[in-house]
Amino acid sequence: MYHWRSFRKDKLAKNLVMKTTPLNFRTFLHIVLFLGGLQRFACAQPSRLTVPNYATNSQTANAAEGMFVAAGRAQNVYGASEFPSHPIVISKIQWRPDSFTGGPITNAVISNIQINLSTTTNSADQLSFDFGENIGTDDTVVFSGNLNLSTAFITLGNGTTAFDIDVPLQTAFVYDPSKGNLLLDVRNFSGCTANIYDNSTSSGSDTVSRAFSSDANATTAEASDSGGGVIQITYSSLGTPTITAQPTNQIILINGAVSFLVTVVGVPPLNYQWFFNSLTNPISGATNSSLTFSNAQPNQSGNYFVQVTGPAGAVLSSNALLTEVPAYIISQPFNQTVALGGRRLLL
Repeated sequence: MYHWRSFRKDKLAKNLVMKTTPLNFRTFLHIVLFLGGLQRFACAQPSRLTVPNYATNSQTANAAEGMFVAAGRAQNVYGASEFPSHPIVISKIQWRPDSFTGGPITNAVISNIQINLSTTTNSADQLSFDFGENIGTDDTVVFSGNLNLSTAFITLGNGTTAFDIDVPLQTAFVYDPSKGNLLLDVRNFSGCTANIYDNSTSSGSDTVSRAFSSDANATTAEASDSGGGVIQITYSSLGTPTITAQPTNQIILINGAVSFLVTVVGVPPLNYQWFFNSLTNPISGATNSSLTFSNAQPNQSGNYFVQVTGPAGAVLSSNALLTEVPAYIISQPFNQTVALGGRRLLL
């Protein structure tokens, strides 16, 4: 079960699907309730970033990209150096119209399009013609289905056109620039009802390039070049996981049962690894938020701690000491006198 809360009014959000405008940008707390516990995470106020960065205040005239216009497949790579140095969550991508052929346009419909994001080890001007070789292991479908596009074709004070070709992502993408470059993979299966051209880069020395095919189902590119659509992303920064409840020391009898538990706030996925006495001694199979022994032995006495790893980094818990003691008699039974046929309890 999912609940969203707005920090602005601290009330449950009524509409989970909304058009994001400057008036309703705010921080939300995502609370995920599940059997056996509560997990929650928060992202900071969204920020916007133009990629490549130099295109923020410059635009090459008559440099159009037509991936929204005609059916086909295009993979664009954007260098990691264009992004913050820490992991981010990308929630929206915007393009700006070409300054010569870009608009204004309303109700441009692409009935079937799929957009994927992934982290690739391939760099600008080094994309493979084999599309599959460019895709990262974290490949994520961030949009799929019918897409309505428009542009007011507004020219800003710096001479560039406004980023108003909007694609709010259906699934946010966690991107860690330290792991590689960002790959944008667009499959336009249907073409568009209007000629809506986005603006492309034209530099052969920047961190952007592309490979493309006129077949949306293609696995191999027909061509590649140093161009690529200028994009503006909306993103939130991530923090490392935070431990809100540390595992605690335990004293048990030998052969007894014991559990250690850690409670964490962080952006999923969260991965757990428990250790015994040192980081060089991970416990095999101990990859949950709790660690349980049903029949503890004397050689298991010692310090236990857990490392929790999320998209933004890792954190270690404090040590929890397990002390095992043998069973011992604290009160001896004593003599009893009872009448014949009577009853007496021996303790």
